[in-house]
Amino acid sequence: MSTACAGNLLARLAQVPDPRGRQGRRHPLSAMLAAVVSGLISGVGNDTELVEWLHDLPVDFCHKLGFTRRPPSSTASANH
Repeated sequence: MSTACAGNLLARLAQVPDPRGRQGRRHPLSAMLAAVVSGLISGVGNDTELVEWLHDLPVDFCHKLGFTRRPPSSTASANH
């Protein structure tokens, strides 16, 4: 995927309204959606695999997805 395509996708995902309350906004919604889309394209099958896949990625790739801190962990998703 070219950088231009990725930039267009991230720009589109940034336009999605965030329905979460204030307490649920640790990570930008656009970064979360980009992670899900990227994981699905990479063959990730469920949320547990997605979390593992995210934590195996280089930090700079996570920043390109829009994360400003470490992506969500499996313990964070288990608390919801």
